[in-house]
Amino acid sequence: MEAKLSSDIRKILMVAVTMIVLLFPTGEAVKYGMCQAQCLQIQPNCNAWCKRIGYPKGGECVEPRNIDCCCWEIPPSEKLNGTVESLLPLHM
Repeated sequence: MEAKLSSDIRKILMVAVTMIVLLFPTGEAVKYGMCQAQCLQIQPNCNAWCKRIGYPKGGECVEPRNIDCCCWEIPPSEKLNGTVESLLPLHM
């Protein structure tokens, strides 16, 4: 009986953890404001092109195959050092 209860609790915890991970992403992805599907023509100036059209943080050509030039709203350097504010504030 006790082993069954322990197994049930373990299953419930696994489901709860999975739901939390899926519903509350960590925000590790870079936030792009706009992507242009002509990176091969824009290269190597995707960063300068993004700045010129109003994205002061620049941009980069992204995978797969560097087709899209995507302009940053939140560049990866800000995500890594924690200087960016959360886009999804917690509401309680």
